[in-house]
Amino acid sequence: MSDNKVAYINKNPDLASIDDEIKAIEYDLRQIMQSAESMTRYNEHGQLLQLEAIRRHCGQILTRCLRVDQISKGQHVPKT
Repeated sequence: MSDNKVAYINKNPDLASIDDEIKAIEYDLRQIMQSAESMTRYNEHGQLLQLEAIRRHCGQILTRCLRVDQISKGQHVPKT
């Protein structure tokens, strides 16, 4: 991290918690995904229940959190 960015964060303590918050969100989403995977069931017609959709959405949110983390570290992340 550059000295300028460190100085800016030190003057703005709210910014210092961004990485911690992102990590907490990532952890929570992983827990949700694991729960959804363990609860995924098929109905009597062989159709996947809604929990699979929840798992997919959680995966997409996790990916977005990782992108925000990269951006917050000054990395160039292409738009999707």
